[in-house]
Amino acid sequence: MQTGVFCCLCKPSPCSEAFHKNFLPSAVAKIASLALLRRKGGSHHPAPVGAKGGEKMKDSYEQRIQNQFGAFCVKVLKNEAGYIQREYTRLRDQEKSLGELTAFELEQTAVWDKHFMDEHVFDVQGLPVVVTGDLLADALAQLPEGKRDVILLSYFLGMTDREISDKLNIVHQTVSKRRLTTLKELREYLMKEGFEWPDK
Repeated sequence: MQTGVFCCLCKPSPCSEAFHKNFLPSAVAKIASLALLRRKGGSHHPAPVGAKGGEKMKDSYEQRIQNQFGAFCVKVLKNEAGYIQREYTRLRDQEKSLGELTAFELEQTAVWDKHFMDEHVFDVQGLPVVVTGDLLADALAQLPEGKRDVILLSYFLGMTDREISDKLNIVHQTVSKRRLTTLKELREYLMKEGFEWPDK
């Protein structure tokens, strides 16, 4: 392919323009001089004065090795450049900027924090009691305050019957009876709402 045709097909970059301006004319001139020497039967590697035949062969062999290594390096660099370009193209086709995403796509990439979403706080005589689970919280909310307080203090705060009776100012035996009846009511409510009890 002629140099002019190659330049038309490929848009020159700043580096290639400098290459064509600075290096290409000297390279063409050198190739032309080498071709003229070959026609005249001369050598394009003139041997120094006093050099022997073995030294000429050695210089020629080293030059050929250098040329082969240079060609190999150019080939490797071209292959690597092609791979990098293909990888950039693949990533560009797969990636989108946030400005290009639709509202639905942005929602799909969002991560919602679910901590504390199903936690409910009950107040028992100034003590905050946290209950996790919407169904259980709804069941407790249906109870009268006196019954609910016994359950919360007993099972969520771990108080003894004596401590609960002192806190609520009720008789000690009342705490035990109220807890048993309240647990029965809670069980019936949860079963009515479709709650499945784990197998023992």
